[in-house]
Amino acid sequence: MKNKKQIKNESKDIVISTRLTSAEYTKMQLKITDASGHSIMKPSAYLRAAVLGVSVNLVDAEVERYKAYVAGKLGNNINQIAKRLHQHHNNRSISDATYQDVLEEFQKLNNELAILLAPIRG
Repeated sequence: MKNKKQIKNESKDIVISTRLTSAEYTKMQLKITDASGHSIMKPSAYLRAAVLGVSVNLVDAEVERYKAYVAGKLGNNINQIAKRLHQHHNNRSISDATYQDVLEEFQKLNNELAILLAPIRG
């Protein structure tokens, strides 16, 4: 049984060609390039992995950094709202029911943000 390094260094001397529609090619290019258009993976490596049934997970670091930045901004705003809500609840200027309703909405928002901020996989 060959190990991964032996397989990686093995000569790839068999050529298989394929044709793609413009839409298919564009879809593949979107998966193998980052937001600035730089290649993350060669098309041949991507197609080889797809043919062999290998799961290919590419992460665009620039997009993920931006998502982290946005998450930080959102988190800061949510914390400010939560602080005010808690202060008003402690001062009894809002009812317990309103307080609970807002907390439930915060939980829904948290769940949605977790989905939106999950890494985008190619």
